[in-house]
Amino acid sequence: RQRDARPAWPRVPAHAGAQSAPSQSQGSPSQEIDADVWTVVSATVAAGDAVGMGRTYHQDAVLVNETRTATIADTMVRWTDGMAKAKREGGRSTVAFRFARRQDNPKTAFESGIFKLTDFDRAGVATVVFIPFEMLLVKKDGAWRILMERQLAQLDEAFAQVAARREPVEGVHFGVNSLVQNAQFALYRDFPD
Repeated sequence: RQRDARPAWPRVPAHAGAQSAPSQSQGSPSQEIDADVWTVVSATVAAGDAVGMGRTYHQDAVLVNETRTATIADTMVRWTDGMAKAKREGGRSTVAFRFARRQDNPKTAFESGIFKLTDFDRAGVATVVFIPFEMLLVKKDGAWRILMERQLAQLDEAFAQVAARREPVEGVHFGVNSLVQNAQFALYRDFPD
């Protein structure tokens, strides 16, 4: 059976900050990962609980982004400071995940997709970023843990680069567009919404 490539954003349990117990054959590996990792990350981000979020990572986990790699221990120091600052200033955050690929077996998993991070300031004004990600996970001592998290460039930054109205991008766009003749465009959407 093929999985829908466009699952809905998962719901965060009302008991934000709660920790899940290690998986006890709750279902498929993806369902177990949802319970052990994604639901916990969503709840702990909403609660500003960096320690709880840190428990979803393997002790030797690595974070990879566009410019560097770092141990999760070093990364958690930075994330903990950020969460504490947001709390002091009256802010809060939420995170939701959407998966493009979930490849797993009973002991290891690779998942990729995009996460939506929404930061709210004291006045309730939201700043939203969408960050593509790739994750390697491993089941250790009965619980799924993130072993490697790779955050790809934020989509806004990538779009800003390719949509720039300056050289060298503008010259490339002009060169390609000058070759187009008799183009017709249409907008299609799934129905029902």
